[in-house]
Amino acid sequence: MQAETAQVVYLAGPQGSASLLHWDGTLDHPYDCGAGGFISFNAAGACASFGSHTGPGPLPITVFHTPAVAVRLPGEAQARIILPADWGALGAALSPDSKRLAVVRVEPPYPTADDQPFRMSLWIVEADGAARLLYRPAPGRGVPLQWSSDGTYLTGFDARPGDPAPHLLLLEIAPGRVSDLGNAPALPASIAWSADGRLAFVRGSGSVSWRDKEIVLRERDGSERVVTPEGSVGLAPAWDPARGRLAWIAGPAGDGSGYLEGTGVGDRRVVVSNLSGETTEIRCPGRVAEGVRWSRDGEALLLLCRRPGATSDLFELWLHRFNAAGGPATVFVVTGLGWDDYFDRQNGVAPDLLMSVAWSRAVR
Repeated sequence: MQAETAQVVYLAGPQGSASLLHWDGTLDHPYDCGAGGFISFNAAGACASFGSHTGPGPLPITVFHTPAVAVRLPGEAQARIILPADWGALGAALSPDSKRLAVVRVEPPYPTADDQPFRMSLWIVEADGAARLLYRPAPGRGVPLQWSSDGTYLTGFDARPGDPAPHLLLLEIAPGRVSDLGNAPALPASIAWSADGRLAFVRGSGSVSWRDKEIVLRERDGSERVVTPEGSVGLAPAWDPARGRLAWIAGPAGDGSGYLEGTGVGDRRVVVSNLSGETTEIRCPGRVAEGVRWSRDGEALLLLCRRPGATSDLFELWLHRFNAAGGPATVFVVTGLGWDDYFDRQNGVAPDLLMSVAWSRAVR
């Protein structure tokens, strides 16, 4: 699931294919977004297609062959090419207003031996087609491609040789300023932008989720504060679109004992904070909370719950209403999601709820 609007859900398939799923259950397939082998959508449903290196064979490389980069905006009849084939584009993402395209590029000189890194760069393509260099990391390093809600920033993860944990980078588009926000898990669910430009992210080293993971709130002025208490971990931050509250998955920090059984570090729940000192804990009844997202009006939460100790059909969806009008606040929605193979048991990382479930955000 790539994006959802009031009308449709945009689905990405294999080899750059895409479909449109309407909320009444009808499916439009295929949806043409260009000939690239990969595809990305922004929140408005605009898509960009791009590819990976298509040859030729062994090193040295003299031409870095890549498909053309194409985009298609909602209401357009077909995709249009923005960058030509063999430009070296390996990734592309449209800004929230669809007026800018961020593109990761591989530049010459190309490697002449297997142990030599590629030279990467990040470019911004404006609406008039003009491309400008935004950032060029050291050879062999990654570049970011995730936009902030207002299109002012890009965030992403930078893997560095000899550093076991990637770094989260923040790039300001207009001045091209780059800030290193420290070690962070290289997962989309580790970053959440609010509509007003605040950033909540998970900071910490290592791959396991029950140690050295804290939620950091970065304000618009660049100041930061940790919102998770000492002795606990925080994961998967999510913003309330109606009232600006922040929710995340919380649990005790430790050595991993009891995680799968839902005890010790596995005793996870949802924490909701107004960021002024008031917090509320919400639990999955008889289960472990692993993911959370908000309804559009901020009156309900969709919870990803895991059955502790289970060996199959691990995950369920539950709905929590803040004003349940006399009924149960948290009710069961569905089981049998088929996500067991996407669960990283060794590190305690569950499937990303935002990428796995489309929600019209209307509680009925």
